[in-house]
Amino acid sequence: MVMCLTFNSFVDKKYKYDRVSLRLGQRAKVLADTFHLCDIDGVEKASEVRLYYKDLGPQPGVGVNVMSPMTKDLGLRQIACICYVGHFAKRLLETRFVHRFSHATMPVSSLRRNCLYYWLFALVIAYFTNHPLYKFPTFGWPQVYVGLGLFLIGELGNFSCHLALRNLRPAGTTVRQFPRPVPRSPLTFLFKYVACPNYTYETISWIGFSLMTQTLPAVAFTAIGFWTMAQWARNKLRDYRKEFPSFTRGLRAIVPFVY
Repeated sequence: MVMCLTFNSFVDKKYKYDRVSLRLGQRAKVLADTFHLCDIDGVEKASEVRLYYKDLGPQPGVGVNVMSPMTKDLGLRQIACICYVGHFAKRLLETRFVHRFSHATMPVSSLRRNCLYYWLFALVIAYFTNHPLYKFPTFGWPQVYVGLGLFLIGELGNFSCHLALRNLRPAGTTVRQFPRPVPRSPLTFLFKYVACPNYTYETISWIGFSLMTQTLPAVAFTAIGFWTMAQWARNKLRDYRKEFPSFTRGLRAIVPFVY
């Protein structure tokens, strides 16, 4: 006579039952956790019953399996949001407390164009980054960390260059002086190679952001921004060559040794 044993009776006591599967055959369905041996038809007449036992390995809860991919993406989305908002918060604070502009006003048409450009890209980048079908970067968190590192270096370099440019122009004037690297400010070394290192560093920031998020809108924003800043830098270099011809030999606009 076969005793009416429960599922747990067959499971190694050092394991929880949820990491073990029992089958009546190699290709049979896994028996339910509520299985009793006496549930098998004709078992009372059998001299033995053969069960197939398999250790499934550690079994995290269903909630963990469902939430883990989401929380991974959620962490990246939070980082991307902080970086994006932080960049423009920095620009607002610099406009208020750092920059000394050569022109006190700008055309209304430029204001409208700038608002439309930044608002639309913010909307599209946020949509793609937060979409349910968004895929985590190809190389995982290492790719995120490299992108974040580039972004932070770019932001710090951009800020360092803005401080250096501010100190070249006395308050309340439009005097222009030729910029040079600032002692004890290592990231200003690019002044030796390009006319607008602040644009170079901003491009580095957005390359890092694009690498970190791996979204096409971020890449498009970076490319369009670089193209625009390259035109501004080329014009600035042309002006520098007129005003400071002896200082601009070998200087490039935005990319050292290239452009």
